[in-house]
Amino acid sequence: MTEISAFGLDWHKSQSRAFEDLLIGPLFPFVSIAFEPWDGVNWSRPVQTDDAPIVFCQYPPPLQLLSDRGARLVWIPMWDFIQRFSQHWWNALPKSLRVVAFSDAVYQRSTLAGLPTLRLRYFKDPSKLLPVCWDQGRVLLYWNRMGLYSRQFLTMLCSALHIDTLIYQNRVDRAFSQRAAYKLPSRLGSTVVEEIVDYLSSREEYLERTSKANIYLAPREAEGAGMTFIEALARGAAVFAYDGATMNEYITHGIDGYLFNPTRLKIHLKRLPHIMDRLTGMVLGPERRGLATPITTNQDWDSIGRLDIENIGRRALENHQRGFREWSVQIPGYARFVLDW
Repeated sequence: MTEISAFGLDWHKSQSRAFEDLLIGPLFPFVSIAFEPWDGVNWSRPVQTDDAPIVFCQYPPPLQLLSDRGARLVWIPMWDFIQRFSQHWWNALPKSLRVVAFSDAVYQRSTLAGLPTLRLRYFKDPSKLLPVCWDQGRVLLYWNRMGLYSRQFLTMLCSALHIDTLIYQNRVDRAFSQRAAYKLPSRLGSTVVEEIVDYLSSREEYLERTSKANIYLAPREAEGAGMTFIEALARGAAVFAYDGATMNEYITHGIDGYLFNPTRLKIHLKRLPHIMDRLTGMVLGPERRGLATPITTNQDWDSIGRLDIENIGRRALENHQRGFREWSVQIPGYARFVLDW
């Protein structure tokens, strides 16, 4: 079998399965892909002498390769990372660069720049996952990755949804300030809090600790694809999320999930420190990014409390079953887009 190389964050090889699921696994019947860690900055590898395509995951290809007109480059950008890049930046990319877009937001930027772009929507196979169970009460899972939801918000959400158990993982992403982390008491009203204090280093451990959750609170305001909330949908969980890419590309509000949409007038002023933090992160590096702006607690809690969340989860599972069939049909075209030049 032919082998090509893909480059990306070491995290996506050692910890996350994102590009295993989005790239390596789906294309394995057509090509073997060797994933190699790359920091996105220092490119010191020799110039490739054959004409095999090279795939770059999240980080764009290095300038040395972008300036090589003969290079066959495929880029799989993730929206949470590249949303900071302006359209002007996109427009300067060579028109030979092929882009695989796993979100509408990426697709719009790429096509506006005149780049050959393949739009895909990834779905997991629900038959390979443990379906949710509602017989032992309502169990909400929230991983505090960036401080998007405050203690008060969690308290109000648990109360509105009559949550029996909150599984709370308090591990802020390294790209964000650790000031976003916060402890919770053993109870939030009538909700029992089970805090995961250690890092879940393997998928098996993650599933063991979190598989009893039947409600999922998506932790970020933007995703590249959003593997954890996609998996929750595929299990038939009721997913609550920020109204942003890619969550709003999978969820129809109030039908097969719920989207929190902050009041823009109120949030603009609150987001000013966050905007400055983002700018600081762009200039000084991701380790200097600050806090996310928590979603306002000014929500329609009465309507949230009246949601039929079991039915929402059922519809999410049905949609995902259809979506997985559509994703499976797209894979041969995906392979051609990457391999045929």
